[in-house]
Amino acid sequence: MWGQPVVRLAARHPRALHYARLALAGLPAGRPGVARFDDNPLATLVAAAPAEADRVARAVLGKVLDLPQKERARLIETLERWFAAAGSAAETGRHLYCHANTVRYRLRRVEELTGRSLQAPRTVADFGAALQALRVLPVLPDRAP
Repeated sequence: MWGQPVVRLAARHPRALHYARLALAGLPAGRPGVARFDDNPLATLVAAAPAEADRVARAVLGKVLDLPQKERARLIETLERWFAAAGSAAETGRHLYCHANTVRYRLRRVEELTGRSLQAPRTVADFGAALQALRVLPVLPDRAP
């Protein structure tokens, strides 16, 4: 058993393979790594229901996804960095090499375009789910860069 490649073992157990793929969906895109199933529960949910995750991303980010590629990428990266910085505009600015006021301006732009406030915990959760969907799902033709 130890000599068999993991892929062969997983192929004999489709449910285990399915769970392994869901766990791997939680890894940052394009980066190798080891993933445990419960490392990123939100990524697991997104990967388990890709059609719904895509719908959620479009519903939450709406007009942001319709922007020209450069502006869309800037706003999404700012939002992602803001999440990674636990909501700190100053920390986000350090990571993006811009002033905290620039970060705040970009976040206000996201709020204006989406009609959602980053002050509301439920809305913040919605943004988190939408960003996770963008990370996990393949690029779809009508939102390709």
